Amino acid sequence: MKGFYFIENATDEWRSSETAYFSTLKEAKEAMKYCADWFCGEGTGRIYYQEFGIDLKTTAITTVEHGKVTEETRKELRRKPRKFICRGKGLDENGNVIFSEKEY
Repeated sequence: MKGFYFIENATDEWRSSETAYFSTLKEAKEAMKYCADWFCGEGTGRIYYQEFGIDLKTTAITTVEHGKVTEETRKELRRKPRKFICRGKGLDENGNVIFSEKEY
């Protein structure tokens, strides 16, 4: 399964954005020391894994026009869902990130 890791930080009360991208989890965890959610200090944010590729979803659509029922299927292209890895809760007294397995 090929993909990449990324850090996401809250930019305000309603939005988050992807801060940086990494090849390995080790690199992402190291960089978390310098990331911060807008309302917190350094060492905060969430790390996710995004697998490369797409998912195709088949959706059935039923329409009624002039009393005639028509059914068709449509394929929808979607990116693969991201996977939560860990959350940075801040830095300890030695400057290391305190990680949690809880997303929020």
